[in-house]
Amino acid sequence: MNSKTIVFHQPQHTAISVVIQGTTYSLPAFFSMNDLETYLGCLDQSDDYKRALAVVISEKIANQESLAPTIETICDEEDSVFAEFVIAIVNSDAKLKRIFDDVDSN
Repeated sequence: MNSKTIVFHQPQHTAISVVIQGTTYSLPAFFSMNDLETYLGCLDQSDDYKRALAVVISEKIANQESLAPTIETICDEEDSVFAEFVIAIVNSDAKLKRIFDDVDSN
């Protein structure tokens, strides 16, 4: 490597499998700043947290798959799909998990 070579290492994140209408998708259990901007932007348009999470999930799937389910299809799923996704994100970060556990125990 010469002195002008820049190497970026992307951290590895735990993956979670979510099943949407019988199809299993593997998503990183990570909530990036882009995900947060997307989520908050959706909440600015409506107070529907489930739809906002569906948009984030849809974008994560679209980044990996050629054909992602529609936002409406994701919204039609049981709440457990959303809970599994959120819990996986919380559990992937020790500090976030500690905060979540502290709040949840009160």
